[in-house]
Formats: sequence, C-alpha cells, structure tokens
Amino acid sequence: MSYKYLVEAFLMPFISACGIIGNCVSFHILRKREVKLKEDFVDILCSLATFDNLLLISIYFLFSLPTQCGHYAENYFPYTVPYLYPLTNVFMTCSGYMTACVGINRYLDLIDMNPNVKRAGYIQALIVLIMASLVNVPRWFEFEYQIETLSTDLTPGNESMKVFINTTKVVARTTDLRKDEDYVRDYTLIASSVLVVFLPTLCMFVTTVLISRDLMRVTKASNALNNSQEEKRRKRNRNITCVLVMIIVLFMVTHVGEIFIALYEMSNLRDGKRGAFPTWAKNIVTTNHLLIVINSSLNFVIYCKDVVFRRCLLTVYRAWSIRKQMGIPGDVTISIHSMAAQQLRSLNSELGINLHGDPSPEVILRELDPQSMILCGLSPASRTYQRPNGSTIQGCVVRFQTRGSDPNSSGEVQDQASRDLKKFGYSLSDCSSKAVVTLPTT
Repeated sequence: MSYKYLVEAFLMPFISACGIIGNCVSFHILRKREVKLKEDFVDILCSLATFDNLLLISIYFLFSLPTQCGHYAENYFPYTVPYLYPLTNVFMTCSGYMTACVGINRYLDLIDMNPNVKRAGYIQALIVLIMASLVNVPRWFEFEYQIETLSTDLTPGNESMKVFINTTKVVARTTDLRKDEDYVRDYTLIASSVLVVFLPTLCMFVTTVLISRDLMRVTKASNALNNSQEEKRRKRNRNITCVLVMIIVLFMVTHVGEIFIALYEMSNLRDGKRGAFPTWAKNIVTTNHLLIVINSSLNFVIYCKDVVFRRCLLTVYRAWSIRKQMGIPGDVTISIHSMAAQQLRSLNSELGINLHGDPSPEVILRELDPQSMILCGLSPASRTYQRPNGSTIQGCVVRFQTRGSDPNSSGEVQDQASRDLKKFGYSLSDCSSKAVVTLPTT
C-alpha cells in the first residue's frame, strides 16, 4: 500500500467526513443567540464553514474517489476534472480569504473604530467569492477530456488476415495553455501563489500580531479594575480572540508545504529541468492535500475552546438526547422547551407526583440520573423530593431541599437551578427553605 493510496483513500475521506459534520454543527450553534457574537461576525464564520465544506466535498471527488473506485476513475473522472479542478481552487481561495476576514473583522471589533457600523458578513463572503472566481478564471482552461481510440491486434500467429478490435476510452489531458512554461511560471507559480497563499497569509500574520498586542494591552489595563462584570466581558473577548488566532495559525501552518513546492517547481523552471516530480516531491504534494483537508476540518474543534460555544453545544445535544429517549420522529418539529417539558412531566410521574393534585404529601427518595437532575435544575447534593399540593394539568411543581447542615447550601442549589432552568423556560421561586420549580403551560 503506497503512501498516496493510504492518504487519499483512507485519511482524507475520514477527516473530511468528520470536518463536514463539525462544520454543519458549528453553523447551527453559531446561529444561536446564546453564543453572544455580533451578527456580522457570525455571518463570516458561517460563510467560512460553508466554503470549507464545499472545499472538502470537491477535494473528495477530485482526489479520494478516483483512488478508491477504479470504475469511477476510468469512466467518469475524466469528464469531471475540467470542472472539479477550477472549483476546488475557487473554494480554497475563498477559504483563505474568509479566514483573513475573520482576523480583520476581529481586530476592528477590538479597537472599536466604528462600533455602530455593521459590516455585513454575507456581503463580504459574496465579494470574496467573486474575487476568487476571477482569480481562478485561467484554471478553467487547463484541463480537457478527450476520447481516444485504441486498436488491439488479435491476429493469430499463423494467419495472413489481420484481426483488430477498436476500443474507445475517455482520458483527461492538460491543455496547451497548462503546458506553456511562461504560463506556468507567471500564473501558476507566481500570480496564483501570491494571490491565493501569500496575500491572505500576510493579512493573517499582520492581524494576528495586532490582535495579540491589543490583547496584551487590554489585559494589563484590566488588572487595575475590580468590576466582575467587566472582567467577565474581557475574559469572553480574550477567549474569542484566542480561538480566531488558532484558526489563523492553523491556516498558515497547513500551507507551508504548498509554498515549498511552488518554490521548488519555480527553481526547476529557471534551470530548465521541468519534468515529472521525484517521489519525495509527490509525497509532499499528497501531504499538502491532507493538510488542506485538516485545515478545513478542525475549526469545530477550535470553536469548542470557547466555553459559551461548548454550553450551547451541550444544550443542543441534550435536546437531541431527549428527542431520542422519547421516540419523537425526526420529521416532527418540537422545541427544546417542549421536549424538556415532556421529560419533566415524565419524571414527575415516575416520582409519584399526580398532575391532578394529591392532598396527602409524601416524601419520595429517588436516585436520579444526571440528565434528569439537570433538567430539574438539581445539584448532585439534592436527593429529597416532596409531592406538591394543588398541582394541575397545566403545570407541575417539584420541591426539593438539601440534606446538608450548611444553611447556605439551599441557596446555592437554588442559584444553580435558576441558571440551569432559564434556558428551558422554567420559573424558579423561593418557598421558605425549599425551591419550587414550576413547569409552565406548553
């Protein structure tokens, strides 16, 4: 098994599949208000995820599928190369410049040049797409497919009559433009490398330095302040900035090999030695393809460094888990609030709480699983439940109290429950030493 086959047939498809799923999840999470990011900035991040997914899909059909499937490589791949190759370059250019836009917009947000001015993220993405398409126009004329006729001599050795069989085969060929050394030098190696790799990398490097300097300045200034709310806001800004710096650094690291190959090929052209790459150079090219896939797939992992993103992701996962446990079909639309409400009603039924009310109070001890406790806003220390009086079908009440002797423990439980329940739409009130969780009408 060759290195090229291992990378293109196994590693790249696996990483691409994970990346596409991660980018789709990121797109869904970033659109939520709980993430607390500016709308135009969210648009840029979502556009980046979209271009990355398109790049991963095009790379799969251009490199991985022909390696995996010989039938596709022989019968369909030659027809697709003239179109897949330029599209892949367009999406790769878009991904690079959208990453640069992430850094530029973040820096402008930090320095607050025009805080009231909205920089439409999707408009920026459209401009990037148009520019990337113009830059890669020559790529559409580099490959073509041809139908070749092959003749096979089937004449037996002792026969005077010749027998031939003709077969046709579709093959992908480079055009005369792609074979021209001046074109390769001026566009492929110089113009394309500068516009697609060097320029966005330079923008990212400059913005990374500026963002880091501003972050250090803000950190020093905040050390003299004791306002906890302001400190939380600054900490959130630092987390977002670190996430974006990691995205930029990932892009620069994964494109180093591409720059090296461009310089190597340019050196060969200067010396008049243009020809087939040696094995080590081909392996570097294959590694470059793998690195591009990694760059477009790891943004989701980087986003998870942000605590708010992780919380929103956990909320979505809980909603999916509840839907699965309750057996709700995928085509049925149901809100997170409704799913949590049904889960809590089911929990009350298990605890013996009658939704129509029961005048006789009864204490029920039950060890709940962590998910059910979270849905009820309970901390692990809270295990004692009391059946409420006057519960109705429109809502239900769960009362709980801590067993510990610490008089402040009940208040701590209520504070934690209040924070956990807000995202589900529940209300929490204080009833003496007990907290009352009320499920509203749905």
